[in-house]
Amino acid sequence: MEKSRGTINQEDYNPYWKTRTKKESDRLERGEYLCSVGGNKFSEEACIVLSDLHFGRRTLTYNQEISGKRLLTLSEKILVSSDTLVCDKTINILMLGDILDGQDIFPSHAKESESHLMGQIYDIALPQTLEFILRLSRYFDKIRIFCVAGNHGRISKASSDETNFENMFYDILRSYVVSEIGKEKVFFKISPQWYSLVKINNHGFLLTHGANINRHLNLPFYGMRRMGMEWQCSFPLARWEYLMMGHHHVPAFIRASSYDIYVNGSMMSGDEWARMVMGERIQPSQIFFVLYT
Repeated sequence: MEKSRGTINQEDYNPYWKTRTKKESDRLERGEYLCSVGGNKFSEEACIVLSDLHFGRRTLTYNQEISGKRLLTLSEKILVSSDTLVCDKTINILMLGDILDGQDIFPSHAKESESHLMGQIYDIALPQTLEFILRLSRYFDKIRIFCVAGNHGRISKASSDETNFENMFYDILRSYVVSEIGKEKVFFKISPQWYSLVKINNHGFLLTHGANINRHLNLPFYGMRRMGMEWQCSFPLARWEYLMMGHHHVPAFIRASSYDIYVNGSMMSGDEWARMVMGERIQPSQIFFVLYT
């Protein structure tokens, strides 16, 4: 996956960059953006991964008011970065699950929740996520949203995946977004399965939440790589290059022989699960990147 223009030299990843003319170099010096160099056009699209927001969870440093402020800050940072990094005004939002916090997922869950599942959807997740997308729509001409459900969308561990409330939330969100922005500007893909195979700017992605990754010595990284190899065999026609997941609350990057694994962080702070299971005291984070073709 290509890194953003702000972190590496363009010549490192753009094969046309050395062919730029003096006029094009002068435009870059003035801070202007180029969609072609030396007569060769290229494409760049923004991508933001949203997962493990856990709307409705309450910790010492996280609640619905804080989640709203963090989403607002995230949207502002995306807009500032995209103004100088993104050639095509297209953003892809990869929603990888655990947007909601659920109910009765673990024994003391009720004590750590601000709201039941329906409250999480209508009082917290829907208004905050909708505002996030609407803010992005003021800059981007095209918004593509890909959704898979997480394990926290269930009422309890015993609930069927077919009744996962996150799929209902995604469907409600789609209706509101299309109504506010217009169907010609937004594309939604909601997967009814535990995964979604998508193409973004001519690159193949396998999207999944990641709850099905087994841990070894309490770490999931070996399991991620092993399952990635198995999935490349079981989805032979998909030709995906990037495996994207959340769930583990610890951001990570793993380079395998024929694909890359990106693990999203969590928006939540005060997360004792990550410290207890993964041994990490994490900072709230979500992955944002620019994809070049």
